Amino acid sequence: MTKFASENPDKVSRLVIYAPQWYRTASTNKPTTAYRLTTEAQAWERWYNMVPYPGNLTLIPDGVFEAWWNATVATDPLAHNYSPPAIRSPNGIQLDNYEFWSQNIAPYNISNVKCPVLVIRGDWFVIRRFYRIF
Repeated sequence: MTKFASENPDKVSRLVIYAPQWYRTASTNKPTTAYRLTTEAQAWERWYNMVPYPGNLTLIPDGVFEAWWNATVATDPLAHNYSPPAIRSPNGIQLDNYEFWSQNIAPYNISNVKCPVLVIRGDWFVIRRFYRIF
């Protein structure tokens, strides 16, 4: 949506960017499939990515992650075909990582966005990465 807003500023009056993608310093491989698989253990690790210890132990109340995982697995009819069960996620963001972000290229010009923007990102995000795109 940020790219659309940057290319069509007259058509967008407000923009919310939730968990935005920013530049990455790590190399990214080009995805070879439409979807990637994520197991419960991998999802758990991602939930706590960049959360400092010991704060990560109290971040999510007991049972919340498990409830989310069970509800998410129930939405993917193929999840139980894998051992361990895994959910499928589209690889579009991985292709963006490969083609743009890991190359220090933004797929849009943020200065072309003329509407009010609300950016929502978790507390432990390294905010200095955000300023590199301006």
